[in-house]
Amino acid sequence: MRAAHILVAGKQDRLIPWQDAERIAREASGPDELVVIEDGNHVANNRVYKYRTQSADWMAQQLGAAKR
Repeated sequence: MRAAHILVAGKQDRLIPWQDAERIAREASGPDELVVIEDGNHVANNRVYKYRTQSADWMAQQLGAAKR
């Protein structure tokens, strides 16, 4: 099984450029999804509500969980 990745990046990140997440998503093998939050800081920790459910849904899909 290939690895699955979800990458979350904030465009206001002052530690790591959000474009690095784009590169990683492009170069990674396996299913991946890139979520870029316009007003997010490092890992968009200040805007977690904008991606938390999307991340959970993505992980459930990767694990083959039944939809409710």
